[in-house]
Amino acid sequence: MDEQELLRKILHNPETAHFSKLKYANRPTTSLEDKVSFLNGLFNTAVEAKYTNDWDSLDKFLDQWEDKIMTASAGRSASRLEGDYAWTPFTKPLSQATVAVLTTGGFYEPDQEPYDIKKPDGDWTFRPIHKSTPTSSLLVTHPAYDIEGPRQDPNCVFPLDPLKEMEAEGVIGKMADTNYSFMGFIRRPDLLVSDTATQVAQLLKGDGVDAAVLTST
Repeated sequence: MDEQELLRKILHNPETAHFSKLKYANRPTTSLEDKVSFLNGLFNTAVEAKYTNDWDSLDKFLDQWEDKIMTASAGRSASRLEGDYAWTPFTKPLSQATVAVLTTGGFYEPDQEPYDIKKPDGDWTFRPIHKSTPTSSLLVTHPAYDIEGPRQDPNCVFPLDPLKEMEAEGVIGKMADTNYSFMGFIRRPDLLVSDTATQVAQLLKGDGVDAAVLTST
């Protein structure tokens, strides 16, 4: 067993919400030096905390590494998205606009295929959600945030019912008939941009959608 494989096994974690930042320490793109430095620092800091009863030092250590790992991960993702993108100003009165909701919360309808949360590169597919679908029937899966709240009330992440209320009150002209959900664990944002995000943009344009509310997790 080589060093990378050994460290991968040592750093294996359930990738639940508690590990939403530190899970990236186990990615192949994280350098061997960083993995060794993290484990060495964690061991030494934990031993010191035990004998000095100073657990704040362990909190600070984990916070520092969460920031370090997330910054490095964000930099790698951004490098895949280099290029110029058009900015379109919103000029239509909101009371006349057709508005859609897009989320990365991981929602899907009961008759749709769940997202594949075990794929190493994540799942950049999407699910169309019709406005007539009761929010109480929506299902949710996502490995990187606590989905207990969205299970109880999808509107806390995917605000379909509030948008319906805004339509009824005349705040917006119309809620889009079809709204869309992605599952935000996507390690290939380049494929999201070139493939599925482009598909959704075309679908929204075809439906005459003027604006979209984007919600992340």
